[in-house]
Amino acid sequence: PSKKRSSQKKSKSWSNTWLKTPGKNRSTECGGPAGRAGHHLNMFARLRNRFEISPHRYAQVTAIALVGLGLIVLTGAAVRLTDSGLGCPDWPKCYGGPAPPLETHAVIEMSNRIITALLGIAVIAACILSFFRRPYRRHLAWIGALLPLGVIAQAILGALVVKFDLRPELVMLHFLLSMMLLDAG
Repeated sequence: PSKKRSSQKKSKSWSNTWLKTPGKNRSTECGGPAGRAGHHLNMFARLRNRFEISPHRYAQVTAIALVGLGLIVLTGAAVRLTDSGLGCPDWPKCYGGPAPPLETHAVIEMSNRIITALLGIAVIAACILSFFRRPYRRHLAWIGALLPLGVIAQAILGALVVKFDLRPELVMLHFLLSMMLLDAG
């Protein structure tokens, strides 16, 4: 009886189910669950087993992120079409304060920045939740991990566009990165 219980525990342990793949024993390559790398992987696996997200719920989260990415494109177009690119001459503030003055160009420019910040929250949620989606899909985790980096790069590029007075090369890169993020979303 005691052997039966220990074998049942052994078959349910993380190192025997996740780390081992047919023909390959990754638990010894990573130092095993007792090793430092194995310990951190084991903690992550336990967290993944406790918290799961269904494909349907994950699709809802990514739909919110996609809507946010679409809003960024629309507000960016509004900034460009209304010549509001320098509506806030400094970055990240607007005229030295957190809120823009009640002037059309400043409000349009600042709305683009605020929506980008909110989008950052949505893509970070999509990134984190991609690792907890069941069934796990590695390509979704990769894309999920790249989206927050893209939004951060977009914010930095937007700051450079303002700093260098709307240089056409930077404006075009800013637009292209928006399209890449929209496609990834």
